Amino acid sequence: MAKRKPIWTSVRHLLSAALVCAAALNWQAVAVAAGPDSSFPANPGSGTGHFVFDLEMQVEIDSDRASGPATVYVNSRDGSMALANPHTALWALGMPDIPGLQIHQAVFRHGELMICGVHPDYGEGCMQMGAAHSPLAAAVLSREQAQLYFNSVRLTDQDNAPVDVDGTHGFEHVHGYLIQDRGGQANITFWLDPGRSTVATHMPFLGPGVGVMEDRRSGTNRTVRHAFFDFALAEESNPLNWLSIHLNSLRRTEHRVDASRYPLVTAFTSENISAAGDLSSWMQTRGREIRALAREMEGCPKGSAGNDCRAGYRQRIKQLEDQIKSRAFNFGTAQGLPVPRD
Repeated sequence: MAKRKPIWTSVRHLLSAALVCAAALNWQAVAVAAGPDSSFPANPGSGTGHFVFDLEMQVEIDSDRASGPATVYVNSRDGSMALANPHTALWALGMPDIPGLQIHQAVFRHGELMICGVHPDYGEGCMQMGAAHSPLAAAVLSREQAQLYFNSVRLTDQDNAPVDVDGTHGFEHVHGYLIQDRGGQANITFWLDPGRSTVATHMPFLGPGVGVMEDRRSGTNRTVRHAFFDFALAEESNPLNWLSIHLNSLRRTEHRVDASRYPLVTAFTSENISAAGDLSSWMQTRGREIRALAREMEGCPKGSAGNDCRAGYRQRIKQLEDQIKSRAFNFGTAQGLPVPRD
């Protein structure tokens, strides 16, 4: 029978993966805007379950990391999205690989990305990721971000937009920027179809950087045909330097995603990422104490004369190990992680 890894070692590895993912991901919430609303039913606001989407967007992603096509499904009522080929699309958008994770579904809503799949060490689950920083932080505009972006448009030279971008000839463009949370600036240019969009929504933005946007200059919904994001001035932790997305087609559909069979893992939310970091630091401190006690135990007298001395050290070491196991188990089970008791 294969030797089981110590429980705190397995949990520490998973917590490290959580921190890596959180550093690469920052999906901003979308808010209700003015105008006619969609009559399509909204998706569940939290947890797993059944999801429906009424828009299909065929897009082309190009970045300094990867390029290729992607299919994105969007709910016009609440702005939630699902990716048809989630592993490739997420990687192109800057998400690091999690070794061994097979991604089955990826659903974005309310500033959170929920990734459902299977990992050989932890089984099936839907991981609710934290809202950290990513290229799409500026791509899916919330109501507040949309206001800030269009405020910047009035202060930006519109003739200074990128000009050598394929697929933008003949489209009207709007050029502005957003200041990122940790400093730096994301320069953003959208190219718009003429006239109004026929998609009814209260969302200020539908889609992965392209799709339907409320044009604050005219108060009408417009179709974003192309988007270019320049992250050259953004923070060093940003996984991409630039990102270009083109909308090839936008059509009505009814796409369903069933995530009801997966247990929900909440260890990767912003709050629990912080708690995981605190737990990881605490575990490292206890680990150093255990190693120090083991070194001190070597100074016990040899043979039977040192039995009581060694027993005292072993008891103290076991107490620390039990503390580590208990805190790791309690954190894991509370957040949906399949942590073994032994």
